[in-house]
Amino acid sequence: MESHNDGEVWGLDMNESHVFSSGDDNQVKMWDPVERKCVATAIVNEKTRKASKNKASTLGKHPESQASRAIAIGSNGHIAVGANDGSVSIRSMDDFATTTQELTDNGQWIETMEYSPDGAYLAVGSHDTDIYIYETDGYTLAVKCKEHNAAITCIDWSMDGTYLKSVCNAYELLYFNMPDGN
Repeated sequence: MESHNDGEVWGLDMNESHVFSSGDDNQVKMWDPVERKCVATAIVNEKTRKASKNKASTLGKHPESQASRAIAIGSNGHIAVGANDGSVSIRSMDDFATTTQELTDNGQWIETMEYSPDGAYLAVGSHDTDIYIYETDGYTLAVKCKEHNAAITCIDWSMDGTYLKSVCNAYELLYFNMPDGN
């Protein structure tokens, strides 16, 4: 038997064949739901950075950069893991233990993330009230949506990827045209 073992589990996402989870224990796990077992484990981050501003409360003993708050699986074969220090590590589905890129545009913890249906964009919802939209070809910051008045709690793409819906702690439900963020 295997599980997360320190603090809470925060991140959960799935693709056609596996379920992925992440949490306070510096672990990202790949689960086979048919076999009902963990088939692979990776670490969130080796670095021991602290959050530059706010961090989420935690019951775990790991530094903010090693505690994951969100995970997103893209149709482009990428996995994004958002940490309590605001960083996002990008990995390949073929080798999800290896970080290929790290995004550090945000200084507060990541609340939620979602890839666009075609995998061309990654939306990252932050505790700092902004949504960061990255082009996945190189993971460059394309636009920052700044209209919310509280921390982002939920984001979702329309089926065709032309709209992004978001909700925040102030119960604002906003829609953005993509990819320009208006």
